[in-house]
Amino acid sequence: QSFTHDGISRNYIYYEPSNITQGAPLVVVMHGYSGSANGIKNYCGMNTIADINGFAVCYPQGTNNSLTGASHWNANLKPMSSVEDSSFLTELAKHLQDEYDLSTENTFACGMSNGGFMSYTLACEQSETFKAIASITGTMSGYDWQNCNPNHKIPVLQISGTNDRTVPMDGS
Repeated sequence: QSFTHDGISRNYIYYEPSNITQGAPLVVVMHGYSGSANGIKNYCGMNTIADINGFAVCYPQGTNNSLTGASHWNANLKPMSSVEDSSFLTELAKHLQDEYDLSTENTFACGMSNGGFMSYTLACEQSETFKAIASITGTMSGYDWQNCNPNHKIPVLQISGTNDRTVPMDGS
């Protein structure tokens, strides 16, 4: 499906199990740098978890980095891009809440690597929409680390590998 934000048509995959009820939670799952919505959907197995627990899942597609052409999320990792992903993901979540009668109090974000960085950006900038986040092999950008000021406390699940040399768990 597609959703237009700031004049850019953005793609996403939406999934809801057959047992979904009115006011069900929404989980937004973001791919890593150079990844895709379909790739993270196939990799993470979230649809199966949604089937068991009765929540909706959205897999948005990042835009292409102007420097490398690789798909990415602008998680305040300048100069990667100037695309406004924080507001895009928030508007998309609100659209899905309205369109599919999903919970506004149980909307969550998670991501892998660059998608994990984006989860932190959403926690910092969009805490009224995203109520908790999980980051797999992603940490906070330096900008978010220095400027994060959510409207309220956000529960965070962080999963890092102790030998990860791409995104070390200490944020270096």
